[in-house]
Amino acid sequence: PSPPMPASDRRGETRLSGWIWVVVVFLLPSSARAQEGFRLDRYTAPSHPEDLLWVERAAIPGHLRPFGRIGIVLSDDPLVVRDPETGRELGALVDQQLGLHLAGGLALFDRAQVAVALPVFIQRAGTAEVETGVPAPPIDAAGVGNPALDLRFVVLRRDAPIELAIATTLRVPVGSTGALAADDQASVFPRLIASRELPLPNSFASLSIGTALRGSSRVGDLRVGSEFVWAAGAHIGLIDG
Repeated sequence: PSPPMPASDRRGETRLSGWIWVVVVFLLPSSARAQEGFRLDRYTAPSHPEDLLWVERAAIPGHLRPFGRIGIVLSDDPLVVRDPETGRELGALVDQQLGLHLAGGLALFDRAQVAVALPVFIQRAGTAEVETGVPAPPIDAAGVGNPALDLRFVVLRRDAPIELAIATTLRVPVGSTGALAADDQASVFPRLIASRELPLPNSFASLSIGTALRGSSRVGDLRVGSEFVWAAGAHIGLIDG
């Protein structure tokens, strides 16, 4: 039989972003697997306080207006070992992970946004080696992710029927690969963002579509490389003001 392979398995996450939202999200297991230099956390981490949890708002008004955002991510069993033939979970490589996503930037000319972001992770190793008898790869208990430069340019502003923006995020490969906190190669995430005001006070919906471009690498029978990324969400205001 084939040896067990590590697999990503995000079961529960708690996020606090924009200083005002606390949301518990339960996710289905994903098919991503651990590799050297692989960023385990796949949270998109929007940078502006007016963005939603997973998706940005296209039009951000203001000129020389500073902003900041903090996102807290708590993951239970984010990295587990599965039997490659049956898919049965055999044990966890990372039992729990706490991520802190910091971002700050500046809105310019009612048309652009420039921001920098940095994720930091603390995690606890699991018991996969004990349960499977297969030596587990060493994973650091804490690490810093790749710093990012986030750029957004508004094509259609909020006075248009549909807000439209183009954005990209550039990540520099200087983070902690030993903690599975960073890719070991530079990456870029170009995307298109569309938003629309809803007929309710302070309400809107957003959709983003893009591709996370990164170098290809091979782990066992799995090849990991660029990936298609999309997100959608809506904000429903409860009061007018």
